[in-house]
Amino acid sequence: QFCVKAARLLALSAECRKKMLAADCIRPMLETIRTSPGLCVDAAGALTNMMESSDLVQKAISAQAVPTLLDLASKSTGEADDAAACKASIVAVLKKMVADRRYG
Repeated sequence: QFCVKAARLLALSAECRKKMLAADCIRPMLETIRTSPGLCVDAAGALTNMMESSDLVQKAISAQAVPTLLDLASKSTGEADDAAACKASIVAVLKKMVADRRYG
């Protein structure tokens, strides 16, 4: 839980986003959304912040983030503390990816 919240805050920094390029940070966040509904909003928030970097958008595309997020958003997230907030957070990630000038 702490790691997801830390990643969300760290992804606000351009320098930290550059460092995230070297790590596989997209897939763990997608897996967190899938397996830990209570952390959905924070994990999706971290992904949204990461999508400020076109290079991380490209990594997300390579990690099949779009079909994964669409699938997660379409499934019932009733286990989440706030299912509506979870879905809205997933949509925010997708919107940020679409808005990218290079890969959107």
